[in-house]
Amino acid sequence: MIKEEKKEGKQPIPIFIGAPSWVLILVAIIGALGAIIAAIITILSVSTIEIYIADIDTKDYIYGEVFIDASENGQPIYPDKPAVIRVNWRNRLLRVESNGYKSKVIPISKNSDKQIVELESYSTSIPNLIPLDLSNRHPWQPTSLTVTNGAEVNEIIINSSGRLLDSDGINFTGYTILRGATLVLQFSNIDETIYDQNRMFKLGTSSGRAFESSNTILLNGEYVPRMNTNIEFNIPEDFDGQLDFVFYQADINNLIVTAYYAR
Repeated sequence: MIKEEKKEGKQPIPIFIGAPSWVLILVAIIGALGAIIAAIITILSVSTIEIYIADIDTKDYIYGEVFIDASENGQPIYPDKPAVIRVNWRNRLLRVESNGYKSKVIPISKNSDKQIVELESYSTSIPNLIPLDLSNRHPWQPTSLTVTNGAEVNEIIINSSGRLLDSDGINFTGYTILRGATLVLQFSNIDETIYDQNRMFKLGTSSGRAFESSNTILLNGEYVPRMNTNIEFNIPEDFDGQLDFVFYQADINNLIVTAYYAR
C-alpha cells in the first residue's frame, strides 16, 4: 500500500509502507543502475584540455607539438597559445615534443582542463667531442636513397626518390673505434622530411637490433622520434663495427646528419 504525505507548497512524496522485499530490492537496483549510467556517461564524455610546454629549468613556455596516443599528426603549441585537444575515454597517453628537447610520454589528465608539460633540453653536455668520419658508408642495394657529403667529413645529406615503400637504409662499416664510446648524432633540416608515425630513424646493429639511446625515449623501443635532433648512444665494448641507419616509409628531403663520438 502506498501512503502519501503532504507538505504545504510541496508535491506529495510516495512512501512505500509494508511493500514486499522484492519491491525494495528493485528500487535499490534501479537507483544503483542510475548511478552506474551516470558514471558511464561521465567516462565516455569528451573533454577538452589545454596543453602547454615549458622548459624544465627556466619554466618558460616553448614551442612544440602534442600527439594523442600513437597519432601521426600532432597539434602545434606556441608559448602564448596552447594546443587545445579533445580526448575521450579511449585516449590514454600524450606524446609531447619540442625541437632541442627530450620528448615525453605522459598519461592524459582528464580531471584537469589545463596541463603543463615540462621538457628537458637534450643538448649534449659531453666534452671533447671528436668528429666521426662518415665516408665509409654503403647504402642498401637496391636503394631509394641518395647520400652525399656535407660540409665536413663527419656530415652527410640524405634524400630519397619519393616516399620509401618500406624500410631503407645505410650501412657504416669498420667503426670499431666506437667500442665503449658515446656516439652523438645531430640531425638538422628535419622539417623538410615526411616521417611515418614520427619515426625519424633507427640506429641498428649488424644483427638488426636497435641501439638504445641514453638521452631519448625511442618509439616502439627502436625509432628516434622526430624533433629529437641531438641523440646519444652508448656503444658496447663488443661492438662489431657496423652501424645501420634505417628509415621506414619516409619521404626524405635534405636531411643532414652530423656524427661525433667521445670517450
